[in-house]
Amino acid sequence: MSTNDDIFEAIGTRVPVWNLARIDPGYIYIIENHDRFKIGKTKNVAARKKAAKTWAPDGNWIGFKPFWAISHLERLLHTGFSRYWYANEWFKFDDEPEIRDLLLDNFTAFKDDDPDSNSVDFVH
Repeated sequence: MSTNDDIFEAIGTRVPVWNLARIDPGYIYIIENHDRFKIGKTKNVAARKKAAKTWAPDGNWIGFKPFWAISHLERLLHTGFSRYWYANEWFKFDDEPEIRDLLLDNFTAFKDDDPDSNSVDFVH
């Protein structure tokens, strides 16, 4: 997984062809803890991992994926999975493991180092 901020060097421009604005760069992440999944955002992967040791010491990181417009994308994910809301930014898929698998399979398919491609693929 890349956490190199150089992948965000094009901030303030637009993704060619798709015309997506390169704003609000960062990472969408998912962590699993006791069958609950936190969908969050961060601009600093190392700081988020360190902080998570206090609120999810047994957590399993599913991944960190780079995107543009992370605040908007995080809100879309929270809204889309609101039926499975547990608390705060945590979700639980007890009776529908196929929905959990849909989230995890699609999330892990995003690239670790290409916010342009990930952002286009998420939106379109």
